[in-house]
Amino acid sequence: MQPDLAAIHDLKDRKQLAPLLAKLQLHGVSVLFDFGPTQDLDDSEHMIVGLDQGGLGLPDRDYYTKADAKSKETREKYLLHVLKMFELMGDTPEAAGKNAATVMRMETSLAKASLTRVERRDPYKQKHKMTVPELFKVAPDFEWNAFFSASSVPKFEILNVSW
Repeated sequence: MQPDLAAIHDLKDRKQLAPLLAKLQLHGVSVLFDFGPTQDLDDSEHMIVGLDQGGLGLPDRDYYTKADAKSKETREKYLLHVLKMFELMGDTPEAAGKNAATVMRMETSLAKASLTRVERRDPYKQKHKMTVPELFKVAPDFEWNAFFSASSVPKFEILNVSW
């Protein structure tokens, strides 16, 4: 775990982010989004590359978006948990608090951009097949070629971007 934490710490610019995310994804860590083989929704006999929403520490987007007392309590406890993890990694209490708040802010943004559980049941909201050049048009600021190369994914032409 220490080498991965050091690699995160040593990030200098966003161009280094894609290969690092690929490496973390290979270790089973869903960072910012999920990536991997998925069923081709148009052909049940084939698998294709899939990108999906992800990157949340809590089980579902509703944990971040609901305003009821139980959801607020869960978020407060989660924030304390994340803070404690930063302290266990050696951060000062002040730095841990700042870092935990950043994590919560990022995850909340991801959650707000995510489909609800009900929306995810609609296959038409899950199917957005495209080519890699089309992916670049949708998300031009991410180094997709570096990500795919570092992921060791076999060459492919079509992928599904669920959301």
